[in-house]
Amino acid sequence: MLRRFLLQASAARRRLPNSHFPPSYSAPLIPNRSVSSTSYSSSSQIPHSPFVEQLDDNPDQTTQPTASIAVDRSGLYNPPEHSHEPTSDSELVKHLKGIIKFRGGPISVAEYMEEVLTNPKAGFYMNRDVFGAGGDFITSPEVSQMFGEMVGVWAISLWEQMGQPDRVNLVELGPGRGTLMADLLHGASKFKNFTESLHVHMVECSPTLQKLQHQKLECVDEEVSDGKRTVSALAKTPVSWHATLEDVPTGLPSIIIAHEFYDALPVHQFQKAARGWSEKMIDVAEDSTFRFVLSSQPTPATLYLAKRCKWAGNEEIAKLQHIEVCPKAMELTQTIAERVASDGGGALIIDYGLNGVVSDSLQAIRKHQFVNILDDPGSADLSAYVDFASIRHSAEEISGEVSVHGPITQSQFLGSLGINFRAEALTQNCTEEQFESLRNGYWQLVGKGEAPFWEGPDEKAPIGMGTRYLAMAIVNRKQEISIDRERERMGSFLSSFIGGAPADDSAAPGEEPGVTSFHSSARWQLHLNSHKESSQLLVIDFSASWCGPCRFIEPAIHAMAAKFTDVQFAKIDVDELSEVAQEFGVQGMPTFVLLKKGKEVDRVIGAKKDELEKKVEKYRSL
Repeated sequence: MLRRFLLQASAARRRLPNSHFPPSYSAPLIPNRSVSSTSYSSSSQIPHSPFVEQLDDNPDQTTQPTASIAVDRSGLYNPPEHSHEPTSDSELVKHLKGIIKFRGGPISVAEYMEEVLTNPKAGFYMNRDVFGAGGDFITSPEVSQMFGEMVGVWAISLWEQMGQPDRVNLVELGPGRGTLMADLLHGASKFKNFTESLHVHMVECSPTLQKLQHQKLECVDEEVSDGKRTVSALAKTPVSWHATLEDVPTGLPSIIIAHEFYDALPVHQFQKAARGWSEKMIDVAEDSTFRFVLSSQPTPATLYLAKRCKWAGNEEIAKLQHIEVCPKAMELTQTIAERVASDGGGALIIDYGLNGVVSDSLQAIRKHQFVNILDDPGSADLSAYVDFASIRHSAEEISGEVSVHGPITQSQFLGSLGINFRAEALTQNCTEEQFESLRNGYWQLVGKGEAPFWEGPDEKAPIGMGTRYLAMAIVNRKQEISIDRERERMGSFLSSFIGGAPADDSAAPGEEPGVTSFHSSARWQLHLNSHKESSQLLVIDFSASWCGPCRFIEPAIHAMAAKFTDVQFAKIDVDELSEVAQEFGVQGMPTFVLLKKGKEVDRVIGAKKDELEKKVEKYRSL
């Protein structure tokens, strides 16, 4: 139905680079980087990869995890102690080679990833703006304001479930440009009690991004009794910056948001060999380039591998040749769970990943293109799929005082909070250009695959990430909130406060209550799409102003709408919205089409009042 909506909407009115996303998982209750070329990964069947050396492998050798790394370096190139030869290596490459030389052997993929992304002098995130169309990738908040607004709806819902405390820490991990927080605060500014309770904490290690966030939040310094404080003009809330979550003050309930944060945490990669699981490492080859090697002995990260395998079970592990584990994700989750358990509140994690063991996902993206992860370190973003099952286990293992919900798809998450209503409201008073931007952004947030309405160049077609990104919530059991249970109440109620009330909540001037007339294809299609999230019966009355039988049965339709208050009645003029009538195959008037969750269950052709009423009675309770 979403596809039909967007196809039809394009007939009435006429952007972002292609994206690549992992599979999704759905359960009760959460970057990918925009790219357009073939993917390179660290993946490698070791014997066949040009970047990997197979080290000695003795399948009979039995070893136990130790704190040291033993590797066969007999074939490695050992550069002279000192050379006056010029080199074109970047400072980061020199630094990485220096670490390997100092260690006397290779470093883990996790160490390489951490240096490449967050090295203070040359790390990818540290000294540049990497987000948006002009950067290396595009994230959901950069796609549409609706994303941050819907996250704000979730935060307000949790705050209400907590009993509306007077003081709350609102924490965002890895805020990027600050777009998500800015849209959240702007959308929530009408909830004065909520915004007045907040102290915003931005956990960001990049000085460059901190400056961008300061600008995006429209921060100003103001005098207070004990000195100065920084305040966002968007909602008059104080704002602080920290390098780590541990630096954020404790003792107050916390609402923690981690959007596209976990995917940048360093991962250790393991490959199955004859002797068992061996960690993949990075060394320097004879030609002075980087290459992958396998450790011949268990490494410290093997302890985390053992834990992950225990959580998964032998059957799942037996099918895999590669496994990625992320100790920092496990530790961060435990820190979050402990804080939520002791201080109250909850955390929302949205990222791309799997609800199970991640095999071999590490990827590098430069200027929206996939590149080799060992090529020119520091010039490309490195990220890996998030293991949501590991997040769940880590949270539940550390504390029995928290409850974990999800993951569910981003489309389900945003739909449950009212994004359809919000999008519908935004189409009411917008220009052609704004409409195109809104439609593209909406599709990228909740759609799947290439946008069916796109008529421009293939390489610029909007790609839906709605089923690829996953959402998970960790909440204090005493303040538990089920997004699925709150779907219709919170979605329609809170969205209405940011301009997104459902179309059928009130009749337009001159209309009878209970019957909604649609005069815009875009508005109708958004309403139809939102109907898929509801169990209500929807009756569409296709009529025309010149149709006598239509005028004859109209009073009866209004009477039915008053009688069956649990049924939605919509009216469409076939001359005004001919494309909608064609979509439903309407050939005579009046025609009444009955829908449940967006699918047709029956129809009545002609002014047959009794037949229509019987069918409404039949399907409304199914």
